[in-house]
Amino acid sequence: MGPAAAIGLVAYFCGLSAAAGGPAKLRRDGALDDPHPADCQRGYLAAATHRQLSFGERDVWADEVDHQTDLDVGVGISIDVAGRRISQVQAKTSARIGAATVAGAPTQVLNHHSLSDVQDWRDSDEQIVADLRNAMKTGSHTTAALQTGVYATHVVAAAVTAPLAGSAAPSLLMRRMNQMLKALSTRNPSWGVLAIVHRGSISRLSP
Repeated sequence: MGPAAAIGLVAYFCGLSAAAGGPAKLRRDGALDDPHPADCQRGYLAAATHRQLSFGERDVWADEVDHQTDLDVGVGISIDVAGRRISQVQAKTSARIGAATVAGAPTQVLNHHSLSDVQDWRDSDEQIVADLRNAMKTGSHTTAALQTGVYATHVVAAAVTAPLAGSAAPSLLMRRMNQMLKALSTRNPSWGVLAIVHRGSISRLSP
């Protein structure tokens, strides 16, 4: 999903903290009995993952996510990882190593390819998302969703980033996102009455 994934991640955990009565910030502590890392470590991991992608502004977005995470952690404040205190530098270093390993290491299950070989985010994806954001704003959303090369991930990314550009009210964007996703689902034979697993030339004949 490109930048939208990191934006959504940071916003979600800030909101979750606020909903629980805490500050609207990423948590700095990761409990020993929690299988998930501390919220701020997720922020650093999201930024590090961005740097593994191919789109031109990857470093700009990664720097912004790192900066926002730094603000939530605080200057010179350590992070608690299962009872062990680590610095922000250590947190970022481990996130960078983890992201590079998970995204870039070839695996046998992928026929000696890496996840980055299979799934990436390029400038062409960014352009599709920009077009979809404009379509959500103008109301030509259903037609835009049916263009060649548009997938659900582009639609969701457009809906996540559109409020940052002040395109429209979030409630309207959510409604138009759902309409776009419905249009894609209707077009996809895998979700049709024939339940085709792989796209092909088969089609349903009218009676």
